[in-house]
Amino acid sequence: MKGAVKNLFALLGGFFRWWFGELAALLPGALREGLRGGCERLLLDMDATPPRLYRLRGRKATPLDSGKAASAKGKAAAVLALPRREVVTRQAQLPAAAAENLLEVVGFEMDRLTPFSREEVYYACRVAGRDAKNGRLTVDVMLAPRRKVDSLLNELRGQGLKVTRVDIATDNPGRPLGVNLLPEETRPA
Repeated sequence: MKGAVKNLFALLGGFFRWWFGELAALLPGALREGLRGGCERLLLDMDATPPRLYRLRGRKATPLDSGKAASAKGKAAAVLALPRREVVTRQAQLPAAAAENLLEVVGFEMDRLTPFSREEVYYACRVAGRDAKNGRLTVDVMLAPRRKVDSLLNELRGQGLKVTRVDIATDNPGRPLGVNLLPEETRPA
């Protein structure tokens, strides 16, 4: 009897893990990230000189000294915050209907909106304004050269950092912009 109850709990646990995973997949990426606030992550802020490593717990960033940084590597997911000077930001006007699939629309329009092709850059976008009267969106498009980011990612992997997100540094140390330049298909589940 105990074995049957144990199996039932294991089955129910598996079902609920699957169900909550499916529900979480329906949420926008930024909200999913916010709900993971309890997870410990590392942030490598490349805008600082020298680059600084922070431990992120929710919205709190704690700088790590070199001894703690070495022991933290390989244990937690890492966010890479690129220096603002290495990221091109451009505003674009798009039809309001583009809001449903904004990232996809910007990808298709990349060579029209910027001097780059979609294959040359990692990019993210977010709505900066809405003009309901004219049915238009103002969108901030942020992009970084793919070759440079890939080189950084490979170097960091070699140092034991598992980068799961590429963000953009801000004036607030340890507080990146809150975007992810990595393509959706390469982001961890």
